[in-house]
Amino acid sequence: MLLRWTDDDFKIHSRTGRGVDWPISYDDLVPYYGEVECALALYGEVDNIPTLPDSIYGHRAEMTAAERTFKDDVESKWPERRVVTWRYIGPEPTRILPPLRDAIASGNLDIRYNTVVSKILTDNGGHRATGVEVIDRVTREKTLVHARSVILCASPVESVRLMLNSASPRHPQGLGNSSGTLGRYFVDQLPCVVTGTYSKAKGWTTADNAPADPFYGPSGGIYVPRFIATDGNTAASDFAFQGSIGRYSTPDDANARFSFFGYGAMDADPENRISLDPRRRDAWGIPVPHIRCKIGGHDRQTLKNQIEAIVETIENAGGQIEYVGSPLGLEEKGRGAYPDADPISRLIFRWMFSRTMVMGAAIHEAGGARMGGDAQTSVLNKWNQSWDLPNLLVTDASAFAGSGVSGTTLTIMAMTVRACRHLAAELRGGDAEG
Repeated sequence: MLLRWTDDDFKIHSRTGRGVDWPISYDDLVPYYGEVECALALYGEVDNIPTLPDSIYGHRAEMTAAERTFKDDVESKWPERRVVTWRYIGPEPTRILPPLRDAIASGNLDIRYNTVVSKILTDNGGHRATGVEVIDRVTREKTLVHARSVILCASPVESVRLMLNSASPRHPQGLGNSSGTLGRYFVDQLPCVVTGTYSKAKGWTTADNAPADPFYGPSGGIYVPRFIATDGNTAASDFAFQGSIGRYSTPDDANARFSFFGYGAMDADPENRISLDPRRRDAWGIPVPHIRCKIGGHDRQTLKNQIEAIVETIENAGGQIEYVGSPLGLEEKGRGAYPDADPISRLIFRWMFSRTMVMGAAIHEAGGARMGGDAQTSVLNKWNQSWDLPNLLVTDASAFAGSGVSGTTLTIMAMTVRACRHLAAELRGGDAEG
């Protein structure tokens, strides 16, 4: 799923009074969103929804007959609630996506295998990054890799861990941590899941017009973005839902099955953070990250509103819910969860649910090295450069100043292109200080 974010994400404080505004806006990322989308040839459909801007598509995505019926029922009852197709990338049998193939063909890319980065190196004054220390995964030998600039895009947890593990006399609390915010304001999205049957359709189909993938099953489904506010432009909700109807293997005479996963906006709390465990190290001797990510009072209310909204939407559109669950707990309805499974399997599901549907289940983690408008309250500037070492960039979701309600991937890619283009212009001009 590759979805654009909007100023409901980037300017959340201006619109809701919560969180902080990013130092960039949707308009700043539009050309880079488009560039990435053209390179990847997305599957999708033009929808004209203010809370989910259209992408540039190379192929058309399709809904199942059950999903089209669901869409018609929902939108006729609630015009502010829209149902759209997934926007996704098609399969690549070689497992090497076009941008990586282009980079290899350019002759400007070296790939080092079995290479584990352990820390970032700096000059004697600690003003500039000079490269990285790496450990050979096989021999355990340490070597240094020197560079004019260092760009981290290793995932929120790992990029932050590297910066924390790169402490020095000038940066005693971690590299680029003069603000004291490195590792803090870590977020994920608030997760919920709901499954059941849809009596207005029978059986199943794929409705996937992408080429078959030798490793994965068919893709595709439906997405319910943030509800549209009465002004017709901004969001009226802090959550969105991804799911499918009629795509699960089901007997031809049985009601179609559905499943939805919800994603809610989580408040950025400074106490939710990544830190280094002083007692535990990984296989290469690097301190492992300790992660705290707990929901607060407003998060609980958002999650309750999120669950009420998806239950109302599904039941009023003809769905029969079997269970709905979140970090707040599991609620079974009708015949209950997996009604046709054996009693032991159902017992194991209930027992395991509370251990799996926890914060982190959304797998859209972000923050920890957030960008901002000043060096006192953030780690990075609007070009993803460290305030303390401007030739050190962080372009994964560590840089995000908020959680959003949809997948982070497309925004990471667009933000990375934007940041690297700016860095390249500075290097060509002999000005890497920014």
